[in-house]
Amino acid sequence: SEHSLILTKEIDRIRQLLSIEPSCKYALLNLTLLERSLALESGKDTLARRRATLLDQLDALINVDPFRIELYRDLKSDFIVQSSEPEAQTRSLSLPKAGLTRFTPLPSFLSLQTLDVSGNHLRSLDGLEHLFLLEKLVADDNKIVDVTALQRTKPFLRVMSLRNNALSAVSGFQDLPELQEL
Repeated sequence: SEHSLILTKEIDRIRQLLSIEPSCKYALLNLTLLERSLALESGKDTLARRRATLLDQLDALINVDPFRIELYRDLKSDFIVQSSEPEAQTRSLSLPKAGLTRFTPLPSFLSLQTLDVSGNHLRSLDGLEHLFLLEKLVADDNKIVDVTALQRTKPFLRVMSLRNNALSAVSGFQDLPELQEL
């Protein structure tokens, strides 16, 4: 497509700049964002082939620009979630120890019934309020301090595991009528 051609030309220009100035954080960030867009546009096969390179580029950004480390970790987290997009009929998604700092669901996640995001760096469960059919959530070994996102429309949530998080209080679960196991 014409859009892919434009992205490819811009990627080539940025690579030329990086060959001269390899530590240019702005060029590296734009290269990563454009390559991510091109990979997502090109389909699952291209995305799978480019995944490791894009994750490496995000790690390089963390090293080159430590002042924006949270931004780059969140971008990396979003990309991991995007590149793990399940098929439309998939009811379960497992992303343990994936380095997630946040969970931004995609439209294809709406039918998820089981989600495992254990062993990541999640600080909250924001984004999960859109998973209306979620029945089981495993979010052990994160940095979660707040579960208010779950209090917003989680009518089917039956099982939730939040071991080894930074929760200071366990309250608000009365709004989860189907919750049987915490």
